Amino acid sequence: MIKKISLFILAFTVGFGLFTSSAKAEECPASGNYADKLRGAMDAILKANPSLANSTNTEENSFDFISLVAKKPPTGFNVTDQVLNGNGNPNSGDLLAIWKKGDAKMERYDVIAAVGAGDRTIESAVTTQFVGLIPLNCTSSGGGKECSCGTSEQNASRQCAVDVYQAGARAKDPIAIGAECRSAVWFQRNTNIALSCSSDFIFRGTPANQWKTWSENQIEKVVRACDGDNVANADKILAALEVVWSSCLPDRKGISCVCQTAEDGENNSCAMFMGEIGPPTITSFTPTKATIGTEVYIEGTHLPDKIELQSSSQKYTLASHVNSTFTGTTFTVDPSVEDGSYTLSVVGINGSATANQKLVITAGGPDFAGRTLPATPTGYPEMGGLLGMILTWSIRLLGISIFIVVFLAGAEWFFNQGNPSMWTGVKTKIQNAIIGAIMLLSAYLILYTINPDLVQGTFELPGITGGNTAPTASPSTSPSTPPTPTSSGTPPEACKQNVGGTASSGCTQATCVDISNYTPTHGCESNGGKCYASSQAAQKIQTLVSRFNALSGGSCSLRISSTIQGPGGPSISGCHKPGSANAGTCADFNVSPHGSCYKFFYQAAKEASVVSFLDEYVPACIPANATGGNIHVNF
Repeated sequence: MIKKISLFILAFTVGFGLFTSSAKAEECPASGNYADKLRGAMDAILKANPSLANSTNTEENSFDFISLVAKKPPTGFNVTDQVLNGNGNPNSGDLLAIWKKGDAKMERYDVIAAVGAGDRTIESAVTTQFVGLIPLNCTSSGGGKECSCGTSEQNASRQCAVDVYQAGARAKDPIAIGAECRSAVWFQRNTNIALSCSSDFIFRGTPANQWKTWSENQIEKVVRACDGDNVANADKILAALEVVWSSCLPDRKGISCVCQTAEDGENNSCAMFMGEIGPPTITSFTPTKATIGTEVYIEGTHLPDKIELQSSSQKYTLASHVNSTFTGTTFTVDPSVEDGSYTLSVVGINGSATANQKLVITAGGPDFAGRTLPATPTGYPEMGGLLGMILTWSIRLLGISIFIVVFLAGAEWFFNQGNPSMWTGVKTKIQNAIIGAIMLLSAYLILYTINPDLVQGTFELPGITGGNTAPTASPSTSPSTPPTPTSSGTPPEACKQNVGGTASSGCTQATCVDISNYTPTHGCESNGGKCYASSQAAQKIQTLVSRFNALSGGSCSLRISSTIQGPGGPSISGCHKPGSANAGTCADFNVSPHGSCYKFFYQAAKEASVVSFLDEYVPACIPANATGGNIHVNF
């Protein structure tokens, strides 16, 4: 399952000590003893690496800097950049720990201000802010668990971190103020990401314009006040924070009043946020009647991965697989679900949505209505031809047997010329073989006289038809019903159909959607092993695959064989070529077995509202320069 990522997740930069009360000052000292030593080592690295010193405080540059410091510690001391933060999580690029031989604990320092913000140079961001006296095993490989500062009581207080940050900032604790300053930076960044995805989203019940107002006004004032020495600017920062706190949601305090502490969302695309900025909506779902094991596909917007089925007496919660644009989700009816009529809902953190139509679940496997029995095998003789073939081969086999008997008898006589007693037995065998040959010839002449077809393999019995001629559809057959296969197992001229759906827009390298996992396997090796399509085409492809699986009931297999192709790809169609205006708006599919499964694909393509399709399994429908052996679909 794709990991859900909160929209406005703030990185409370690792290493904050959790603040409880002044009564715990002895447990978690306010300052360390080695700050000057560590600062001296950092200054030496800055001086020796001017290009790094003048680079911005991105996460990558910050990691490079602390790594160099750890490799050249002060004389007589040890320094590590693998130190864990107060929650026991790995370093985010802003922490160093220092100790000397004989120490029972090491001092942890926050050494890069606003790491990842990219708003100042490494040299100006360097600081030595003490954030805890911690055990020596509080490293990535050390397995330390109590890394927050000291006592188990403090560890339990992690759940109260939000209240603690506000209380600590009001007490002008430099670490608490620093935490709120960093939170303000991440708040602005993630708000901008969200607004680039959608200008009318609703997150945790608050509309986009309110988030934008907070970011551009109250939060902006905090960011400006934090630009400098947090200790010297404590009063200015606190004044700005008080304005923010007064605007907070009722159940939150601190800058985190609008965000939950988690990881940084800086590098996450809009698609990963869309599911979080609901509320969700349902436009339709198929099928409306299902059995145990049936896949149900839901279309809508901002769809989450939680499904609820509610009847008058039962309620079930099921997980679903959401596509990358959060416009479609698929779930399988679980064996625990009882028969009945159910209200179908999707439930997410920003609300829920209920479908207008009921989902009816019945007992048994997939509905038999509409299912197609296996076709009569083709290429075999009819009943009359089978009888004629048996007679013909019987005559041939008897002729071969007579020859073998005469040959063996002759060999026996040849090797036993000196034994006259053997001649009588040999003569009897040859006589019997000759009599058999005469009877065989007579049988052939009699059958040929009665009906030559009996010995030529062309005999037919009146009123009995064979298996290599399939009935054709009557003129009254519905236009939406796929044609019945001909004797070769392939459809007639209907292998090329214009369905008439709305054409999808093409995509660029930055906007294409990876659909490699839409079918169990794929054949997109010419494009680096990835199948890409435009977002609109991807929605139709997912519908097509889901409907095909539902219609075929698992008796057929479907495989994406090609979408956008890399250099040297075999297709000449522009929709297969990156950089063309309609790139990513078509796909090729392998259907197996084609003879009995193509009709399900035709129907699924129509239900997915594709533009057109061309069944290149049919020789008559393979255009010049086409690869063949697939069904080409334009979305």
